[in-house]
This record gives sequence, C-alpha cells and structure tokens, in this order.
Amino acid sequence: MASLNVTNDAPAITSVFEPITISYAWALPLCTVYDSSGKLGITVDDSFANEVTVGSYVQILNGSYRGSYKVTQLVATSTLGITLDTPFNGLDSLSNRFNPDKKQSFELFGGYKTGAGSGVKPYKKIADISVSINPTTLRFDVDLAKYLRSYFRIDSPTVGKDYSLSLAWELFRVGDSVPTASTTSWALAEQSAPHSVDGNIRIKKNGTDAVLEFSSGTGTFAGTSGDSIQAYAFSLSADLDSTKDNAIRLTVTDDLTATIYQEVKVITDYAPTVVGEILYTFTILPSRSYTVTVESASSF
Repeated sequence: MASLNVTNDAPAITSVFEPITISYAWALPLCTVYDSSGKLGITVDDSFANEVTVGSYVQILNGSYRGSYKVTQLVATSTLGITLDTPFNGLDSLSNRFNPDKKQSFELFGGYKTGAGSGVKPYKKIADISVSINPTTLRFDVDLAKYLRSYFRIDSPTVGKDYSLSLAWELFRVGDSVPTASTTSWALAEQSAPHSVDGNIRIKKNGTDAVLEFSSGTGTFAGTSGDSIQAYAFSLSADLDSTKDNAIRLTVTDDLTATIYQEVKVITDYAPTVVGEILYTFTILPSRSYTVTVESASSF
C-alpha cells in the first residue's frame, strides 16, 4: 500500500468554529514516461500496485502529458509499469508527478474511550471522509471542523471539566490501524472567565464594565475570542490598616495553568481614597479561558 505522509497537522488545541485541516501527500509520487508500443507508459514505485488496476484512471500532474488517462496494462517488476490509453509523443522529464485518479478515504473517530468523558461523549466513528488531490498543491486536504461540530450539543455550563464542550478525536486512513492525526477540539467561541476577589476589582470587556466587585467575592464573565479585557485591581484606603504595610496582588492565568501576568503593589501612603492600583489589559485567544484573581494581605 502506497504511503501518505502528513504534511500539515492540527494544532494541539483547536476550535470547531475554525478550519481544522490535515494535509497528506504521497511519499513517492514520482513517475517517468516511456514508449509502450506507441502508447504512453509511466513507471512508478511498486507500492502503488494496490492503488491502480486495469480500467482505472491515473493522473499525470505536470508537464506536457498533464491529464487523466485510462490504464490499459500493468507490468510489475522492481517498479510498476503502467500503459495508458493515449499516444506516446516523446519523452518529457517535466511529466514526473503521478496520482491514482480516485479519492482517498479516511475515517474520523471521536469521543473519550475511558474516564468521566466517556459517559458524555463515548468514542465512536463520526464520519467517513473522501477527498481528491489538490492539483495545485499535490496534497489531500481533509477539513474536519464540520464533522466534529456534529458531535457537540451545547447545554448549561458544568462546574469543573465540562466534557460537553470538548472532544478528543483521531483520523485514520481507511485500512490503517494507527491514526495519522489526533487532538482535542473545543466548541466554545465564547469563554466564561472566572474571577476571585479579596480586595477590589473592576473588569472591563471592550471598554464596558463586565465585573465590579468590592471586598470579596467570586463569579464569571463571558468574553468572545478577540475581546479586549482590562483587569483593574485596587484598594480603598478606608478599608486598610494604616499602622502596617498592606499589599494587593493581581494574577491572570489561562486554562493551561500558565500565569500570564502577576503584579504586587505594597501600600505605604494611605492619604488617597484609592490606593494600590494595578491595571492589566489582555486579549482573549481562541478556545482559551482565563482566571483573574485579586488578593490583599499584609505582604506577599
């Protein structure tokens, strides 16, 4: 069986509202033209023996012989000789890329095989997919987004890890036992961002208040990919003990548990009404969620 190599893989985290394209190319797509008793002949790698039969069609993808031709004879030696139903008009070294003129088939499986996710999205076949070669790039491009979207049903959010919003998947070429690509995709174009407050915080989304919390509290706010978020932490001097230093800390983390921002302000001047101000602005990235935390203490 001729090998297809992955030339473009999916990122580790994808959104089903954006293209998710896996691209393949033949490992050995070269051919050489020759005179087969007045008919055009080509030699190709013998791994294509299972891809071509008498009566089927093959493509020459470049040069003067570019086109699709019917196969009239096969001769298998150390290479595969293919005689085509068209006259031989001379050698052409530029006619050197070949493709069996048929779609390549893939099976897309998705879901969770074990654990809590298997009860929400059990592992199963989602789609049979067949694609033709792109004659310009010489690749088979498999776009998975629309098939993966079909396995989502958006319900009310679940506290903790919400398997209704994500889907692990694997893509197999038909006949293969090992997937050629796999990752996890998310259904959210809009994220819920939790916040935890011990101090004071004001969160603006695109310039408009989304959260305004004083002293303490927790909650969430929604933001679409691309939204600008301003997290503003501060203290009111009336709430502070002026006999000792006080400090306020603003932390922003993402769903990969990475701290993308953290700043501490130590307060020594209690004359202003508002003290210890910290402002951080960031943009929501696709399929990511963030936690904004404000803390106050005597020191950090």
